[in-house]
Amino acid sequence: MRNVIRARLARRSALVVLTLTLLLAGFNFSVWKMERLREDGESVFLELAPRDPRALMLGDYMRLNYRLAASVEAAYEAALRKSENIPETLVISLNARQIASFVRLDNGQTLAENERRLKPRRLNSGAMQVAPGAFFFQEGHAQIYEEARYGELKLSPQGDCLLVGLRDENLKLLESPASSSKADSADTPLSTPEEIQKES
Repeated sequence: MRNVIRARLARRSALVVLTLTLLLAGFNFSVWKMERLREDGESVFLELAPRDPRALMLGDYMRLNYRLAASVEAAYEAALRKSENIPETLVISLNARQIASFVRLDNGQTLAENERRLKPRRLNSGAMQVAPGAFFFQEGHAQIYEEARYGELKLSPQGDCLLVGLRDENLKLLESPASSSKADSADTPLSTPEEIQKES
């Protein structure tokens, strides 16, 4: 009887270890994938709609609204009214400065040379979020980011995106003096699943 109990406990312990190992491997893969996107992704710029700086706990953050979001939402609503299948990606076009504009919902059509795919996110509220919706920075640095006019994304060929910074009207990167050393900087975009919960 004792041997049976020991065997069951051993199997349970092994299952717990295996589960934790898989979870850790999945987390590490997500981190690796994000870092690869940061390093290898194509830089594109999305124009910002009016911004909303506000205090958040021990620091500040800027809530981001993108100018093309209204067109994207309208396109999704039109597709819903027609009972069409809703694609997971949309198509944007890039001008000579890599600034994006909305073209259409992705219908599988071959992309033009200046077109790219972008995967929006569906928030709990039901609204579509075309790109990460918040940017955190150190307390007291809000004035630096008041000049923000564009969000800089790193974009994969499949349409995955990562917010990596904010830029002014001339596409100059906005950063605090401490940001010259990334290891010491607390100015960072928010582009994790937790953001979706905060924005919903």
